[in-house]
Amino acid sequence: MIQDIAPHKYHLEYSLKEPGDRDIILVYKRNMVLIREGDELQLPYKKELEQALKLTEEAAYVFLFSIDETGFYLLESGFEPDPLPGYVFLSPMFLRTSRPLMLSYAAATGYHLSTWYRNNVYCGRCGHKLIHDPKERMQRCPDCNNVVYPRINPSVIIGVRDRIKDRLLVTQYNPNHISDPNQPNARREQARRPGNHYALVAGYIEIGESGEMCVEREVFEEVGLKVKNIRYYASQPWAFSSSFLVGYICDLDGDDTLHIQEDELSRAVWKTREEMEDRSADYSLTSAIMEAFRKGEI
Repeated sequence: MIQDIAPHKYHLEYSLKEPGDRDIILVYKRNMVLIREGDELQLPYKKELEQALKLTEEAAYVFLFSIDETGFYLLESGFEPDPLPGYVFLSPMFLRTSRPLMLSYAAATGYHLSTWYRNNVYCGRCGHKLIHDPKERMQRCPDCNNVVYPRINPSVIIGVRDRIKDRLLVTQYNPNHISDPNQPNARREQARRPGNHYALVAGYIEIGESGEMCVEREVFEEVGLKVKNIRYYASQPWAFSSSFLVGYICDLDGDDTLHIQEDELSRAVWKTREEMEDRSADYSLTSAIMEAFRKGEI
C-alpha cells in the first residue's frame, strides 16, 4: 500500500525550521501537484525550484515532515508557477500508481496537509486569520485562542465475502454522487474510470459509531445485504479524501440478492477469484483487499 515505504522511515515530528537546498518542496495548485517531467515521479528540490519559479519576497515554506534525512516542505505562498518549463501539474490521483513509492507517499501526504492549510485560513469561531502554532501541527487564532488540528475523516473499506459460492462483492460508484465538487477525491475519480474498474463498499464512520457498526450500516445501505463475522484486515492513510481508512472483511449473512443505493452506486456484482481484475499496480487498501481475495489469501 502507499504507506509501505520501508526501508525508508517517515518522521512526522513538527518544526518551524527552514528548508535546505536538498530538501524537497511540494507545490499544489487547484487540487493538482507540481512534478518534474520524466518517466518516474520526481519532485523538485528547493535550490532547483527557486531557480525555476518566479518567487516573490513573500514566498513562504511550511515544514511538513521528513523521510529519512530529507525534509518535505509546502510552498505556501509567493510564487507564479505558470509557465514553468520542465514541470507539469497533475491530479494527485496519479500517485496511486506512480513510482518510486516513497515519493508518491510523500506527495500524497503533502496533499492532505496542503488541503487542510488551504481550508483553514480563518477562525471558524471569530473570523480572525489563523496563524501557525510554533510547537505543534495546528492553526491557532490569535484573537480567541481557538485551535484547529488537521482534519482526518475515519472511513471503512469493506470486503464482503460469499463463502458458500466463494465470491467477493465489488461495486462501481455513481459519477453523480459527489460530496465536494472542488476536491478530486477517490470516489469521483473512481467513478470516471473505465467500466471494468471496480471498488468495494465503503463509507465514512458517523459520530457515535464503531468501525464494525459502520460496516453493517454501509453494506445494508449501499447493497441491501446483512453481514456477519466482521474482522479487521488493515488500515491506511488516504490523503486524496483526507481520510484514515480501516479495512474489514466480513461474510454474507443470508440472502445474496443485491439492492443497490442508486444515488451512490451505479453497479454492484459478485465476482469469483478467477473473475477479479489484477490490481497489484494500485497502492490503495481497496486494491490490497481485492488482490488478497484474487490470490486466495482471504
